[in-house]
Amino acid sequence: PRSDIFSLGVVLYEMLTHRTPFERPSDTTVFALMNRIAGEAHQSVRSLDPAIPAVFDAILSKSLAKKAEERYARAGEMAVPSATSGSPIFTPVLRTISARTFGLA
Repeated sequence: PRSDIFSLGVVLYEMLTHRTPFERPSDTTVFALMNRIAGEAHQSVRSLDPAIPAVFDAILSKSLAKKAEERYARAGEMAVPSATSGSPIFTPVLRTISARTFGLA
């Protein structure tokens, strides 16, 4: 289901940035976090680290959309060719994630 796509987007965000997309240091209750998840956009990964390829912001924007119908229908859709480059993005995604997750970046 598309709720799994949202969860996958959260994991991808964490793998790239080493932080969750909605938590803030100032959170004192779970309610602040829940309200942010339900009503606020996540911070752009490129605003946190400009070295992250721009395509990740597009993937995460769609994966973390508030309305389920705006998310990818299937996880495999995250690997379709990029509209601007015409090349599959899946391989660069895996390379970037692997490098960041395993300290190779």
